[in-house]
Amino acid sequence: MRFNSLIEALAREHPPSPLFASHITLLGGIRGAEDDLLQGLNELAGAIQPFQVRLEGLAGHEDSFYRCLYLRAEPSEELLRARKEAERIFTRFRNEASEGEAFMPHLSILYGRIDNEARQMMINSLGSALGCNFRAESVSLYRTDGAPAEWSRAGG
Repeated sequence: MRFNSLIEALAREHPPSPLFASHITLLGGIRGAEDDLLQGLNELAGAIQPFQVRLEGLAGHEDSFYRCLYLRAEPSEELLRARKEAERIFTRFRNEASEGEAFMPHLSILYGRIDNEARQMMINSLGSALGCNFRAESVSLYRTDGAPAEWSRAGG
């Protein structure tokens, strides 16, 4: 996916921003035995069909390391259905702190702490050139304990 190259370039330009694989998080805050979680992942993969994701608009948050700079994903019917299925399947594995979190679908392109002025300059220079559609064809489960460099795909 072309976003991995962009993530790499932005991380190099803004050290110590970490590298990470491009993704849209359907559901976070899941804890449990890996075999049980992978079984849930297989159920989720069977419950949803591939769908188009439309990325629209670059934004960022000063107070969120993981949402420093991101593209908003249109909350389409298919994306919201995938989220609902993930909530249904993984409800018993969610920690209480993550329950009830608002779903704000996005694709992060930079993690870190960047001041508002620098972030706005990046938004202005990257502009609308990043808006696009792509086909979401798979779901994955990641262990996200520790720093992004330590994250790993479960079951693989």
